[in-house]
Amino acid sequence: MIKHIILILLFNYIYIYSLDQNNSDSLGNRLDFNSDSLLKSNLNYSKLYNFEIYNCDSLTKSNDCDITNLTIMGGIFAVAGISIHQYIKNTAWKNVNNKFISNFGTSKCIEISNLGYFFSSNLTSHFFTAGFENTKMNYESAVVYGSLLSVIYAGYFELMNGFYTQNGFSNKNILSSLLGSCFAIGQYYFPYLKNFQPKISYYPSSNYKNVSSTNFVKDYAGQKYWLGLRIKEIMPESVSKYWPSILMLSIGVAPNKNIGKSNEITNGYISFDIDAEQIPLYGKFWQFIKNTFTYFHFPLPGIKFTNKTIIYGFCY
Repeated sequence: MIKHIILILLFNYIYIYSLDQNNSDSLGNRLDFNSDSLLKSNLNYSKLYNFEIYNCDSLTKSNDCDITNLTIMGGIFAVAGISIHQYIKNTAWKNVNNKFISNFGTSKCIEISNLGYFFSSNLTSHFFTAGFENTKMNYESAVVYGSLLSVIYAGYFELMNGFYTQNGFSNKNILSSLLGSCFAIGQYYFPYLKNFQPKISYYPSSNYKNVSSTNFVKDYAGQKYWLGLRIKEIMPESVSKYWPSILMLSIGVAPNKNIGKSNEITNGYISFDIDAEQIPLYGKFWQFIKNTFTYFHFPLPGIKFTNKTIIYGFCY
């Protein structure tokens, strides 16, 4: 099911890009910044923002959308949303609650599920924004509407949890989703935030492998959430000039056990990572692919921290 959803989304972008190859508002301008100019230049921030990072001269243009592309995009995302709904219904929403259950912060700590909602909302904001942008909507509006739609999607699924799962509706998850979408908007209005990239890595846990009907979204033991740092842009020039632009440093967290026992964060990680934006592939389609891959952590050398041990090796 998930493979089908991914194929549907990729088909959407391949089709729309083929219709609009000459559109000057390229996704490639979104993160096409110069590593030396972001922090070290004497340009004022508004100029840097408008011309070097986002090429936002398009914001002065008409916001008229291509209705055909907008209709196609809406249909594709509707199909994807229904498919995701059906997948979760078959795996996590089997038992209907007699009443709506709410879980208003019974745990005082940040749990891995909260980070999952933050990440998923941030990632879906990316997909929705790209879809809106390819309807010839200006990029600012695409970011705002894409992030808003992401929150609506997350809110719908969390409300459904209140009727179908024992954990119920969680205000912390809703807040996490809102923060994830707001972060996407913040990266638009404050380009320096592009140096901080939410990421995920996933490998099925033994518990998930032993229970075939388990929803992999709830397989928290197999999930790690990362914050990738573009060190070349953050560090002083005396240090950053020696740092490869393709190499990031990521900080990650994960639980020890699956939900049902505990999904509290107990493990920490520091690992090298790849900045997919620096891969020398060009054009609107490839830029979209690179933008998407920046949301995923690649297995590279790092350090794992627990409350008892420190382990060196490849972190994924």
